[in-house]
Amino acid sequence: MKLLVTGGTGYLGQYLVKKLAKDGQKIYVLVRRRSLKKYQKSFAEFENVELVLGDITNPDIFDEESVAEKVKSEIEGIVHAAAFYDLEGDYSRSFLFNVVGTQNVLYFSRQCPELQIFHHISTVAVAGDFAGSLYEEVLECGQSFNNHYAKTKYDSELLVRQWETNVKKRIYRLGVLVGDSTNGEIPKVDGPYYFFNLLAKFKKKRNLISKLKFLPLPFEGNSVFPMIPVDHAADHIASGVLQSELSLEPFRCYHVISQQCPTVGQFMHDAMDEFGFKVKVLPLPKNALNKLIMQQIGLPKELLSYMYSGCHYDKGQIEKDFPNMSKSLYSEYKRPLFNFATRKFFGS
Repeated sequence: MKLLVTGGTGYLGQYLVKKLAKDGQKIYVLVRRRSLKKYQKSFAEFENVELVLGDITNPDIFDEESVAEKVKSEIEGIVHAAAFYDLEGDYSRSFLFNVVGTQNVLYFSRQCPELQIFHHISTVAVAGDFAGSLYEEVLECGQSFNNHYAKTKYDSELLVRQWETNVKKRIYRLGVLVGDSTNGEIPKVDGPYYFFNLLAKFKKKRNLISKLKFLPLPFEGNSVFPMIPVDHAADHIASGVLQSELSLEPFRCYHVISQQCPTVGQFMHDAMDEFGFKVKVLPLPKNALNKLIMQQIGLPKELLSYMYSGCHYDKGQIEKDFPNMSKSLYSEYKRPLFNFATRKFFGS
């Protein structure tokens, strides 16, 4: 299958493109002109990967019309992974990349005569503040949002769902990406790494903090932390892309999170133990002061929706369609996760 991949130069995207390329797929990867040389090196080993210049925020997507016409006439599948991901990001950038960008890619898709399937990378953040079991086929459940990233990703998923077409559609709602399951590495502070960064700031006061009976922090201990290592997420999506030809179903949505995720409480206690803080973390009830507390301790207030989440992400569809999917277990990848955090944040 010939594929166009947007976001193929991102953190997840590079893992995904390389997995698909190793399977022999012909892949066009959209890349901005200023980044071309960098990613030519990244994908140099793959003769079946071709970098094409463009930007999803431009209505025509491609810089050159001749390239657009070539790709348009050949591709049978599109993997739309490009997005602006920043929990603290402003609305205009979030809207431009996540909503307008998706509109532009969908418009291009309508012009591809051989297109059979459209794969859209979404996020579990589309659940917003919903509490209860969220099933994969459901998007609208009365939720509200406390950050522009989640809201605009919700809007972009809605665009894909509402697109009336004979092209098959697949949506992958990713959990919070953590580092590679083998080495824990991640290029930026995000998700659980915010907490590691906080503990690193506290390390000079570790002995003093350890004398406390409790350390109160804003979170709900039983909230599920819907994480997944980046390589596991890429494996799941690649399986969906490579097996999509076998499925006649016009639409599927999958929750791409580990089969065994920690609770927020479990993760915090594991981290405190790992980094030598001998104090019990005490969950604070949800209240209006939590935003101020987050500000004072140096954590983004946008994390609160995850730290108090009452959402359970049902995985019935992905487990049914991919029964032989490799297991992704927190108990197996937490050691590389913490080892990397020790090197990066604690300098050892």
